[in-house]
Amino acid sequence: MVQEQQTKTLPNSTEEIIAKQIEGIKKMICVHGGPEEEEEEQPGIQINPAMKRHWELEIRTLQEAPRDPSKLKMLIKAKQREWEDTIKIEEIEKLVTEIEMLRFVLCLVYKQL
Repeated sequence: MVQEQQTKTLPNSTEEIIAKQIEGIKKMICVHGGPEEEEEEQPGIQINPAMKRHWELEIRTLQEAPRDPSKLKMLIKAKQREWEDTIKIEEIEKLVTEIEMLRFVLCLVYKQL
């Protein structure tokens, strides 16, 4: 019974976990965590534009990923086939990021079943 109470207090909803993941990524993008006006006033760490694009793609993929396991599997397979046929490094990097985030969502969805 004690174990049940502990698991109930943890955020176990797929959507909650994805929201927390997105929030963590946003914190990496926005070093100071405040509005952009404040960032301009404070000298901060310059974020590499490539990393910013990578994190933005992670956020977009997490938000747009289907929550149905069969649809996720099909999408991952399609992205993997596309990755195998791709030659340009920029496209490969994008596909790897998308596949990683889709697999993350798939794991969360299976955990909830």
